[in-house]
Amino acid sequence: ALTTLKNGKDILVAGQKSGAAFGIDPDTGATLWSTVFGRGGVLGGVHWGIAIDPELQQAYIPISDLPGHPTDVPPAPGLYAISSADGSTLWSATLEKHCEERSCWPGFSAAIAAGPNIVVAGTIDGHLNVYRGTDGELLWSHNTVVDVASVNQIPTKGGTFDSHGPMLAGNQLIVSSGYGNFGQWGGNALLVFSVEEEAAQ
Repeated sequence: ALTTLKNGKDILVAGQKSGAAFGIDPDTGATLWSTVFGRGGVLGGVHWGIAIDPELQQAYIPISDLPGHPTDVPPAPGLYAISSADGSTLWSATLEKHCEERSCWPGFSAAIAAGPNIVVAGTIDGHLNVYRGTDGELLWSHNTVVDVASVNQIPTKGGTFDSHGPMLAGNQLIVSSGYGNFGQWGGNALLVFSVEEEAAQ
């Protein structure tokens, strides 16, 4: 993700499955900073993408660390807010594991999205969460692993959030819920949420 710092300097922020996030000079390719979260590995670290809030000068880093890669480093699944300027950690949000199924893993694998002072992230256990950008407070959460009445009358249920992430469009939040690989919960739900215009401002 390319963003511009308050000093006018462009910086490219990237994450990888190792669990590392990098700040890179887009003109030279030089690494300006790096920060590591968790153990990384085949199903660890950053999977599908990060998000940026240019106004807050923050990058949001989702970490999966799904079991499956033996290592002595403990897993650190969660959502991390870091400074785009130097990679320092500003806050983190972690989840409780609420069952023993693989799909209950409290990690973030899917791509995420950021809006003004919010970040939207779907979890491996099928929850769609909205956090406040300044401090990581959980503002709203919705369990999508439920049967849903669909507009086309096809039986519909959500599941794990993985791969593609949420989209913010005006006062709507649009997501696809369900990903059946790696022992996770499949699903076939395309969900659209909306808020009142006044509340969205």
